Amino acid sequence: MRARFVFLALVVAIGCTNADLQEVPVQPRLADDKLSVSGQFCTGVPDPAQFPVRVLFVVDISGSMAVSDPEPPNGLSRRAQAIVDTMKKYPPGSGLAYGLISFASNASILTTGANGLSGFTSDGNQILTAVPALSAVNGQTSYDSALSLAYQMLQADMNDLDATSRSRARYVIVFMSDGAPDPDTTGPGESLPPDVRRDVLDIAGLQSTQQLAMVSLNTVYITQPGTPASQLFQASTLLSTMANLANGTYRQFDSNQSINLFYIDFTSLVRTSTLKTFVVSNVNERAVPAAGGGTQPGVDSDGDGLDDATEALIGTSPLLADTDGDGFSDGLEYRLRNSGFNPLYPDDADCAQVTDREDTDGDGLLNCEERYLGTSLQLMDTDADGYSDDLEYRNGTNPVIADGLGDLDFDGAPNGFELANHTDPLRDDAADFSQIAYRYQIVSDEDAGRPGQACYQFTVDNVTLAPTLSTVPGADQGGTNTIVLHVTSTVSDNPNDPGSHLMACIRPKYRESPEGKDPPSGQMVVPAEAFKTPGLSPDGGVGFDENRDCIVANH
Repeated sequence: MRARFVFLALVVAIGCTNADLQEVPVQPRLADDKLSVSGQFCTGVPDPAQFPVRVLFVVDISGSMAVSDPEPPNGLSRRAQAIVDTMKKYPPGSGLAYGLISFASNASILTTGANGLSGFTSDGNQILTAVPALSAVNGQTSYDSALSLAYQMLQADMNDLDATSRSRARYVIVFMSDGAPDPDTTGPGESLPPDVRRDVLDIAGLQSTQQLAMVSLNTVYITQPGTPASQLFQASTLLSTMANLANGTYRQFDSNQSINLFYIDFTSLVRTSTLKTFVVSNVNERAVPAAGGGTQPGVDSDGDGLDDATEALIGTSPLLADTDGDGFSDGLEYRLRNSGFNPLYPDDADCAQVTDREDTDGDGLLNCEERYLGTSLQLMDTDADGYSDDLEYRNGTNPVIADGLGDLDFDGAPNGFELANHTDPLRDDAADFSQIAYRYQIVSDEDAGRPGQACYQFTVDNVTLAPTLSTVPGADQGGTNTIVLHVTSTVSDNPNDPGSHLMACIRPKYRESPEGKDPPSGQMVVPAEAFKTPGLSPDGGVGFDENRDCIVANH
């Protein structure tokens, strides 16, 4: 009986051995490489200095003004008093500055800017000192000289503003005269002499060419006693047409009226701030295609936009963002390799100017790189779509065309979504979103912040960490990840505003062998005070600086 049992067992064993068995797949170990970051940020407090107003008075002092607006024995002329009254109601400072031009046969700028050159001033005493000169009446009336000089003064001031301030600036010109230009070259059926029309259109055109919030030319007609009706009609038509061509208003004041300019809007275009975008990005990690399909973490130890595997393939250093030291990053030169650039050849970049290796706007691209790419050296987000120039260029979207709503890879996810969620806008990776996409929770914090400021509590989960190499040999074991948090706020009624920016960053660590993560909990907190304004300040100071301001994990 026992022998029979053994036989049967052998038969069963032999039968099992001959069967077609499938090997049970071994499930890959799940890496503990995820991070959650939370905290609070607030948009900027509206600052009038960021919404500049320039008021330019262009005042007729030709000989006829002695009759139209004579200076009283113990006071200022009505023109001068109107300027003083305006300045008292709207004191200079906090972005508001005044300029004064007088004209007769020729025109002169009577105010001086902080740089010592003719221009706008925030010093009220300058205006008070200059207005008595408006009583020195003499000569004929040259509109062309006055308007041409005004155009030059306006353009010079606009060129001194940064791009964001310029986009929010209001320029208010107040042109005061008592009649038609002398000589008057207005042709039959025309309302304006050709040179005056050209000058007015040039001034009005500054709004679009300089991308300003507003330019308005307001005209004031100061009549002379006993002026014939035909001359009144001619002068009023001339001045009202000037105002209509340049977004302004027209008013007529008779000889017995005081001149009151308060119907003109001299206020700043200050708006409350609202959140435009909040983007978290690990500059050292980007999911790449896996050999068997799907995705796997890609490691970019030096944060130059090329993963370490690619750098090993092309011979660049995974520890240096700019291997050849020419000012153009390895990532930029590799992408431009078909245009003659080589990340291993140091003489193909144009970075010879003094400020070329600065990052004026703090967007992560050096000035010389931006000049080549055609992006703005003054704007973090040249196309104002809510995504910084560097983020867009690294990931293949266009930093000079607002393409956040486009879908370059046709995977159903807009480019902007992919930039914010750290997926690839150039590859259909929608099937992997649950594995690689960041997960945002942003909640308004209505009890925090100052008037005009918006604050938010946030949590961003599923942030993948990369096992980076050590960029400082012998200093540590590597694994450092730099994760940048970028807040873009904008004025509440203009989504196309270039926006104001705040940045913060954290530096957790992750190693594969032996596996370790810092902080072990996989959670880091970023307080509101960690967010700083990026870029260089006018005095040369550096705003947000990764090496100085990053929050390091505290275990």
